[in-house]
Amino acid sequence: MNKDQQPQTESSGPQPVRGASGINAECFRGAALGIAVAYIAAGLFGMIFDKEVSATTLALVFAVFGYLIAKKRYDKAHPAVTEDAAEDSPAGSSEPDGE
Repeated sequence: MNKDQQPQTESSGPQPVRGASGINAECFRGAALGIAVAYIAAGLFGMIFDKEVSATTLALVFAVFGYLIAKKRYDKAHPAVTEDAAEDSPAGSSEPDGE
């Protein structure tokens, strides 16, 4: 084996990209897009109807919707990754805790 060559590892499919928050990148983008849309909607609503709307509340609601929509799209696009994550999670194990 040459020094420049690195051993190739076999992967069973795409691995989820997780950020510091613990959610995958696609879901994070969905939540961020939801927040951006909420602030734009709150501003437009305030300009059109001349009433003040709580942008923070709208941002929270839209972020949740953005996350859920992105999560559903991610699960449809990568079913093998979501099944592997469910198998690896400690919540799904039936083994007792060290006893």
